Amino acid sequence: METLIVFLIVFVPFGWFMWTTLRFTRDTIGENSPVKVNRIYYITEWQYFVNFNNLLLYFMMGIGVILMRLSFTMYISYTESNPLLARFVVFFLAVEILVLSIYLIAIDINHWKYIQGVVIETVPEEHALELTFTDVAYRVRPGDIVRAAIISNGNRNHIGYAIYYFSNGDYFIIPDGMPGSWVIREYFKDIPLKHIRQRFPFIR
Repeated sequence: METLIVFLIVFVPFGWFMWTTLRFTRDTIGENSPVKVNRIYYITEWQYFVNFNNLLLYFMMGIGVILMRLSFTMYISYTESNPLLARFVVFFLAVEILVLSIYLIAIDINHWKYIQGVVIETVPEEHALELTFTDVAYRVRPGDIVRAAIISNGNRNHIGYAIYYFSNGDYFIIPDGMPGSWVIREYFKDIPLKHIRQRFPFIR
C-alpha cells in the first residue's frame, strides 16, 4: 500500500505536467496555432484559484501554520544545549513560508480583478483579436496597439502583467495568469515592448 501511495505522489503530478505540456504544444504551433484557428480563452474563478500551483501554495501555507504552532509547543529535550535557538529556527522558517504564501495569494487576488470576465478570442481570417472585458470590448487589428509595458518581478518564478496602449490613448491590462495572454504578442509581433522590473507586481 505504501508503494502505491509513493507511486501516486511521485508520478501523478509528473503525468499531469506532461499531459498539460503536450496539450499546450499541440494547441499553439503548426496548423493548430491560434493564428490559424479560432480559439477562445477565458478562466473561471474555480480554475484560477484551484490549480496545481495554487494547491501547492495552500499546502505550503498549511505547513507554515503547523511550523508556527510547533515553534511554541514542540517538546525540546533537556539535553539540547540551546533550546531557544531551536525554537527560533523553526519560528523563522514558519514566518518565511507564511509571508511568501500570503504575498503570492495577495498577488493572485489582486490580478484576478483584471482577469475576471475577460475573454480573448482569435479571429484568424481577419488576423484580429476580440478582447472582451466586463465593461468594454475591442476588436484589435494590426497597428491598433502602439506600445506595451511588460511589468514583472524579474525572478525565475515569473509573476507579472502587461499594459497595452492604443493609438487613441486607451489601454487595457492583462495579467500573466490570464489564459491566452501570450496570444496578443503572437498576433502582433511588431509591438514595441518596454520591460519594467517591479519587485512587487501589484496592479494599482
